Amino acid sequence: MRNFTHLNVHSDHSLLKGFGTIKEYVDKAKENGQSAIALTDNNSMTGIYKFIKYCESSGIKPIPGITLNIAPNGVDFKDTFTFDENNINLIPNRGANTTLTVLAKNQNGLRNLFKLIELSYEESNFFIVPRVDLNILKEYKNDLIIMSGSVESELGIRMELKQSQEFLDYIQNMKNIFGDNFFI
Repeated sequence: MRNFTHLNVHSDHSLLKGFGTIKEYVDKAKENGQSAIALTDNNSMTGIYKFIKYCESSGIKPIPGITLNIAPNGVDFKDTFTFDENNINLIPNRGANTTLTVLAKNQNGLRNLFKLIELSYEESNFFIVPRVDLNILKEYKNDLIIMSGSVESELGIRMELKQSQEFLDYIQNMKNIFGDNFFI
């Protein structure tokens, strides 16, 4: 596993999503011979300082990140989750929150992550959960890597719903915004 790096790890600082501690994850990465690990807690950067310091003291490269809630129709759109005609599948372009995983390339990227999490908790952006939209993310995109995210991402939901054209349109839009810093 020497050439493998976990890029989407949720610690116990990730409310309702994470389980292991930062120390447990970093120790396991070191035990497995990995040279780096990312921490991408959901809407929280409370463990980032501890993560960076413990990684550095363990000889592991820390990759700070976050899993952000994204408002696909913009943060001004405040409506409840919308489902299809059978009330089964979430429709991501109708007010639902999706997710993206965002990593910092360097110190400036880390500052941008802190700004994004701060903005996500502002009253004007918060709706059910802290969130930003693509316009806000675009404003702070410098020195960030944007990953398509999990099954809770817009890409994951589009795939699950077999929305092929919307899936491809989303990828093209993300590539137009983030260029080579967007990864699936």
